[in-house]
Amino acid sequence: MDEMTYITRMDYEKNSPSWWVRFIKDRKLISHCLFYDNRYIDGKEESLHYAQEWRDWELKQLVDTGLFKPSTGGKRVPVYYESDSSRINNKSKVVGVYRSECSYVINTTRGFRTIHSLTWIASWIEYKRIRRKVKRIIKRRSFSIRKWGEEEARQLAIEARQKATYFMGNSINISLRNEYIIRKK
Repeated sequence: MDEMTYITRMDYEKNSPSWWVRFIKDRKLISHCLFYDNRYIDGKEESLHYAQEWRDWELKQLVDTGLFKPSTGGKRVPVYYESDSSRINNKSKVVGVYRSECSYVINTTRGFRTIHSLTWIASWIEYKRIRRKVKRIIKRRSFSIRKWGEEEARQLAIEARQKATYFMGNSINISLRNEYIIRKK
């Protein structure tokens, strides 16, 4: 395996520079972790070292559990991150409400620990005027399945989406949306 397999460098102005280790199967993110340069004494080199260590450890865990099979160097498939909220065929049968399964890793003194999170998410778009420009803002509200239970979290997400769409229909938001669309053309 190449030393940079499953590892991507993230150098953006807004975020602090980091290494992103990710495992993707069937165009879905199975597991990932970010290693920020500013959290390590040696910076970029040390964060890469820990990213490679975690990649090897997580790959072994995923292969042992059968969740992931390493690629053999075949044709690469582009990954598109898109939300189920734009389609009606999602699990909730409500536009803008979808179920999310996320896992992330924290580095503790005893080693790496994987945390799994299951939530129902309501999402919608708002338009706001900021410094004489109309900005499109994607809003989300999540409800934990662990805290509320599967059905209650789903129902709360549906209610949050309905409440948000009620406010999206007011005349101010509609005029801002129309102004945003005209400026984009």
